[in-house]
Parts: sequence; structure tokens; C-alpha cells
Amino acid sequence: MNLEQLINYLNQTKMEQYTVISCPTTPLSYTNRAILNPNDPFAQFEHIAIRYPKKNEAFVFTVITDRQVDRGKIAFNLSGRKWASLQTNSIIEAAPYKFVPQSQCLNTITFFTDFANRANVPSLEFDTDAMAKQFSQQFTNQAFTVGQLFGFAFDINNKKVVFELKVKEMEAVNIEQAKSEIGTANVEIGLTTANTVILFEPGESSGVKLIGGMTGKMAAPQMFTQNWDFANMGIGGLSEQFNKIFRRAFITRLLPPQFAEETGTEHIRGILLYGPPGTGKTLIARQIGKMLLAREPKIVNGPEVLNKFVGESEANIRKLFAEAEEEQAKMGINSGLHVIIFDEIDSICKARGNSASSSGAGDNVVNQLLSKIDGVNSLHNVLLIGMTNRRDLIDEALLRPGRLELQIEVGLPNKHGRLEILSIHTAKMRKKNLLDQSVDLEELAEHTKNYTGAEIAGLVKAANTLAINRVIKVGQDIKVDGEVLNSIKITRNDFQFAMEHDIKPALGANEDHLKELARPIIHWDPTVGTIQSNLYGIIKHLSNPDADEKRPYFVLLVGQPGAGLTTIAANMAKETQFPFIRVYQARATASKTESAKVQYMEKLFEDASRSELSCIVMDGLETILDYCHIGPRFSNTSRALFTESKDLILPKGHKMLVICTCKSEQFLNDLQLADTFDYRTQIPSLTKPEQVRTVLMQLQETGDSTFTPKQTEELVEALESIPFKMGIKKLERLIKDATQDEPGERVRKLIERMHMLQIVVRTSRLDRPFEF
Repeated sequence: MNLEQLINYLNQTKMEQYTVISCPTTPLSYTNRAILNPNDPFAQFEHIAIRYPKKNEAFVFTVITDRQVDRGKIAFNLSGRKWASLQTNSIIEAAPYKFVPQSQCLNTITFFTDFANRANVPSLEFDTDAMAKQFSQQFTNQAFTVGQLFGFAFDINNKKVVFELKVKEMEAVNIEQAKSEIGTANVEIGLTTANTVILFEPGESSGVKLIGGMTGKMAAPQMFTQNWDFANMGIGGLSEQFNKIFRRAFITRLLPPQFAEETGTEHIRGILLYGPPGTGKTLIARQIGKMLLAREPKIVNGPEVLNKFVGESEANIRKLFAEAEEEQAKMGINSGLHVIIFDEIDSICKARGNSASSSGAGDNVVNQLLSKIDGVNSLHNVLLIGMTNRRDLIDEALLRPGRLELQIEVGLPNKHGRLEILSIHTAKMRKKNLLDQSVDLEELAEHTKNYTGAEIAGLVKAANTLAINRVIKVGQDIKVDGEVLNSIKITRNDFQFAMEHDIKPALGANEDHLKELARPIIHWDPTVGTIQSNLYGIIKHLSNPDADEKRPYFVLLVGQPGAGLTTIAANMAKETQFPFIRVYQARATASKTESAKVQYMEKLFEDASRSELSCIVMDGLETILDYCHIGPRFSNTSRALFTESKDLILPKGHKMLVICTCKSEQFLNDLQLADTFDYRTQIPSLTKPEQVRTVLMQLQETGDSTFTPKQTEELVEALESIPFKMGIKKLERLIKDATQDEPGERVRKLIERMHMLQIVVRTSRLDRPFEF
């Protein structure tokens, strides 16, 4: 509400008449309020608006009561009467005034500062930080109007210096606007809160010497800047997280404390930012520190709290909260906000009872932190922000509502976020015309799937060094002048080379391992082509953005050892071209304990779920789950985690493909895993001579000359009378071993090895009961 709206409001409101008198005592004059008798009807209101009868001016004052003022009379100090042009014993009209918390709570207020008595001017420099602190203690939840005059008694060196302040300008947070676009607006009438930033400027020819961070002529600090320009702040792809933090954690603290208390509005006291390394958790905390300039946040690295001496770690926690405790004891609900930021909070807040230490020091740190945030004497003027890569390690008691209740995942940026990050890190390069025309940021954003913000920044640096290295060679005597610098151009090929050789995403495809496993598939039987076609149909379905797959899609390939399961699974994973591909084989966790294996598998699925499209190859599932058919024996914990992963709820729009291979049908029956899979297929073995001919002919087409066409026919003819069963990898091994033999002996030697390796199916006498 501005002054014009206030006047219109008063013209339509029933008003009471009062007689103006001077302030009865000096202490009351320093309150700068309208003083009424406690029994006066208007004494129940916090604020009132006054005016001379039928005069087109209005003024808002905060009310205080004192029995020295008679009923029907209203007292003002000299500054208040001077500002409102009030004469003692004159008649004025008054009406209750109610502030609108959504648009009139002040973010900043700036004053012109002068001495109330210029005849006795002290030759001192006045620290505006100390002045702002005392001002907040005296005038929190008080009405102010642009142009208002009032007195401010400032204690310095055990003496009282009285300033005459005049309101220059005020900014209030627009809470309705903040839900979509965080900002402030200039207002004519506003209400101070515990978090209002107080700024002082010397009045014209005042002679007041002001120093400190709250001096208005300096860059004015504000609790929240008028517009959060994320690009200028170096933030890309995190606007959603920032807006959520503001909406949930800060917006209620802009309300007047009394209003929040009366309406039962409770503040968020803890935020947990979690996600993979490099996604911007620390950056968010650092920028919150820059935006909350009213009071500098305390930023603490988790391990810094720990101390080898018993009790010292808990003492360090108490020291972090000491200032907030002191202020809350002194100012109560009017205490300002204290922000404490914990980086790597998992290092000090591990689940209690799991520590190997006999002293229980880690548990005591968690207990101390819990008591400060949400204990019997908990603090309401503290906001704790914790950051971690391992949310699963944190004690569950810290994660419940009332503690670190706002938990925000800072995940991998989407295409729009990656484009923002690339734009930020190449802004200066574009300004200096260093980027070649071949560089398309949209294309780079598309090709940097699963890159974190830190990895994209590293990619830009790597491409930049390649361009510089092209112009300036180490060891060459080149004078680096303007002409040389102007010749530096960062091209598309520089970014391409950096992506392939320098900076690869930690949550990207494991290309080297995949390339090693994904050998060319030999179609020894039409069935192989059919299976491959079915598998590619699954890939096409999952790649469709409209596919409604809220849970991982499980595929199982079953076949005897050497049937090519790994090759088919690896080729299928490679064909997906998903940004996240991992191959999990038993040797990756062979030396680990059972609990470590479970953690490895759990993290594998957790990392995969963060990617929009992900693929996991679990090669040799029976070995991964420690299965042995004698018993049978297996890891029940690993089995439980594997089956539960099937019911994992993926983030909206995310798809996950899990390709498993196993060599035993009995394994599936013993562990009751058959129903876990969405698609299951049997990879056939080679049992016919024609299949062997097909393999040899395809190898000959690729340049393999181990067997000539004539020897191929000789081998096929020999196999007509030999029952056999083997996987494609076994046959490839036999062909490779045949290269060591004399060319004329290769067919005979290959058949001998088939007998030695028991590839030839030997029938039992029991299968032929009538033959003796």
C-alpha cells in the first residue's frame, strides 16, 4: 500500500479523534512510536495511521502504551511531530493500520544520517555495522515511511550519541512474485523485520563520518538482490534448486516474527544438498553466502570439526552455534538469521552405533548437533545447510522433519542446464572472439550428456589449452604479442578431442571396457539374428521419450559357457548409445566382503538412476551373487538387493536397461529369479556341422585363412558323424589353436581337441540298453 492508497483507505474508514501531546519521558521519545494509554481502544493495535481531519496527508506509526498518557490523547516525540507537522493540543484522526506481510516486509532501508544536536558534534568515526545491529535491536517490527524523521540513540564508548535519521528509500520483498521470479520492489510504507538490512548515508552537510559495511554509499548489501542473475553469478543449470531453497527455507523468514508466531508459521531449520561430485553443491552454498550479505554465513568443512581430544569435537559444534544462542537469548523471536554451512557433513554425522571407536566421539558429535537444531533448547534463528556425496551414510535422525528436512538432490544437468553452463564458461571467450564459427554450443550441450558442471568447466579449459598449444609451442622462441593472441581460435575439433581424450564424464559410458567386450557377432544360425532383432526392438522402445517405463527393464541371456553371452550383451549395451553404461563382472568385487559387494551394487544402481538413459550389464549373474549349486549356496543379501532393484522407482523421464547373463537354468530356479526379468532368451550352442561351416565361411570373408574352403568341407564332412555341442567362443578358440598346427593336420587336430575338451557328446551305455 502506498501513501495514495492509504489516504483512500482512510477516507472510507471510521476514525477516532485524539489530542496531540508531547512525549512524557526521554526514554519513550527514543522509541519513535505513537504513545497511547493502555486502556485506550486503539492500544490493542500494533500500528495506526493518523491525519489531520479532512487533510490530504497520512502517516503510519507503531503503537506503544504508557499510563502517563491520558485516554483520548496521543503522544509523539519532537521528530515525529516535526515530520507529520503536528501541533500539541491539536486534534487528529486515527485508524488501525495492518501491514501486508507478502509485500511490505522490508528487505533494505536506507537512512540519511545527521546529528540531532549539531552544537556538540563528536569527532568520531561511526561503525555502521555496529549502528545497524543496535538499530535492529531497537526498531524491529516497526513501521517506517519514506521521508520520515526520527531520533536514534547510539551507544558508543559508554556514551549515547543521538542521530536524526531520515528515511531515504525502502525495498520490500514481494513474496508472491518470489514464487516464480525472486525480487524486491520499492515501497513508500514498510515494516522492519529481524533480517532487514539497515544502511546509513551521511546527510547533506551533516559532517557525520561513517565507516563499515552498512554505509549506503558503498555497494549496498541486501539480504536478497533484486534479480538473481545466475549467469553473472557463474551458476548454470541450478535455478530450480535455488528457487526451491528460497521458497522453502528463506521466504518465511521475511515475515514479521510476531506475524509468523501468531499464524503458527514454522521455519525450515535444515537443508541437505546431496548428489554426485561436481554437480554444484558447494557452488550453491558459496553463492548463498554471497546473497545473504546481511550476515556472513559460517562455512565449515566437516572434518575440521573433529578433534583427537575427547570432548573437543562437541565443543567445536557448540562454538558454531554460540553467537546464535547469545542473540536468541537477548532478542527472542526478533533475532536475525544465522546460516551455518557444512561441507562433507557425512564425515561427522555418520549413523550412530557404527563407529569402531570405543570413545563414541562420532556419536557424541551427532547428538550435540541434534540438540542444537531440534533439542529442548533448540535454536529457531539458525539455518543449517549440509552437503554430501553420500546421503546414505548420514544418521537417519538428522533427516527427519524439524532437522535437515529439506533434502534437495543436485543431480546431473539436463540439456538446457548444460547449455547454460557452457554459455557461462565460454562467455569471455565469445566476447574476445576466441570461439571459431564451427563451435555450436547447442551441439556441445547435446554431446555432453552425463557431464557434471565441473566436468563441463574442465572440458572448456581443455579445449582452450589445445587452441593455445596450436599457436604457442613449448620450446619454440615465439614472441607472444597481440598478433599471436588474436590468432588463437577454439574450434569444434578442440572440443571433440578434449571429450575423447581429456575430460570424460565420471557417470558416462565405460567405453574402453565396452570396446574390449563388444567384438563382432558371428551369425552362425538364423536364431542369432532373430534374438539380436528382438533385443534391438527393446532398445528402440526404451529410447522412445514417450515410453512409459517407471522401473528398470531387466533382460536375461541364458546359455552354456562360451555361447557368446558376454559379446551379445556388450554389443546390445553399445547399440543403446546411452550416456551411462557400466559392465559389472564378478572380478570387480571378488576381493571385497559381502557388505562391500552390496554397497558396490547399490551405488551402481543409484548412479544409473541419476542418468536420463542408463544401461547396466551384469555379466555372469550367478558368480556375482556367489552362487554354488552344491548346497545350494549364495549371498542372500546380494540376491535381495538385486530383486529389489527391479522395483526401483526411477525419476520422471529416466529409463534404465539391465542386461544379465547366466550359464545355469538351475541357478534361476534355486534363487527363484525367473520372474524378475521382463525378457528372457536362450542363446543356442553350435550342434550342427552346417553351423560350423557358416562360422568358417564368415571368418574367411574377413581374411582368416586358417582353414581353406577345401579343409572346411573336409571338417564339415567329418563332423557329420560326430555328435557335438559347443559355444561359439569354444569354436573360435579351436580355430585359433589350429594356426599352430601344420596346414595338412589342422582338421584332424581340431577334432582331437574336441574330444579332449569333451565337446563331443558321449552317449552312455544306459542310453543304448540293447547294444552289447
